[in-house]
Amino acid sequence: MALLGRKDKTPLGIYVHIPFCHSKCQYCDFYSLTNFDDYVRFTDTILLQMEDYSEKASGYVVDTIFIGGGTPTVLPMKRMLEIIDGIYRNFNVSEDVE
Repeated sequence: MALLGRKDKTPLGIYVHIPFCHSKCQYCDFYSLTNFDDYVRFTDTILLQMEDYSEKASGYVVDTIFIGGGTPTVLPMKRMLEIIDGIYRNFNVSEDVE
């Protein structure tokens, strides 16, 4: 990407909440689902939202990416990679992103 690491860009952190869990922990206050039926629609929606926000975020450089929520690793690897690729495709990501 041509704009990686430019000093004139404002830092931006991206948080992606993956709400799927095998079971709901009693102590957890986060939004989470134990039904995986909608994970394809959910991840497709995240990708569409990234496209929608990419122009608004053009003046920023992503210095932090955090994927959390329920248990993000319950998503199939293909879907997780699509989310990560979507971040890189739609935003200016710093070369030393955390």
